[in-house]
Amino acid sequence: AEILRHALPQVTIVNAGLSGDTTTGAVARLSRIAGRLTWALVLLGTNDARRHGDAPILVSHAETRRNLRVLDAALRRRCRHVRWVTPPPIFAPVEAEPDLRWEPADVAAKADLVRALDPSAVDLWPGFAPEHLSPDGLHPSPAGQRFIADRVLCDEALCSGA
Repeated sequence: AEILRHALPQVTIVNAGLSGDTTTGAVARLSRIAGRLTWALVLLGTNDARRHGDAPILVSHAETRRNLRVLDAALRRRCRHVRWVTPPPIFAPVEAEPDLRWEPADVAAKADLVRALDPSAVDLWPGFAPEHLSPDGLHPSPAGQRFIADRVLCDEALCSGA
């Protein structure tokens, strides 16, 4: 969001994301969106794929699909334009403390759900490389943040104002 704020100084940018947020959490916070917005740019899904110990993924694929649909419908009522962004890939299993992990296939499935919801979503997978991730293997590095911002800024729908 900060890169976009500097790249688009004429635009008011509000980062409504929360660290560790899931699509379930985003649905719960929908009521906080007040008034009409011009754009909603949504990148969710990675934390839905989070696993705690040997438990299944935090948010099932079916629940993620339902949550994405609820979010999309609500945002389209409040915003002139809604743009979805796939969660970026991870390239190896990620283990974090305490006992948290992400599997590449789980994150890929969440990205597929975003693509199914919006076939014109900004897809971060083509061109995203291991150097776009920080040493933890999960979060975007500075180069990854620039890559994401460039993909969003160069998106045809965003650039054309469609």
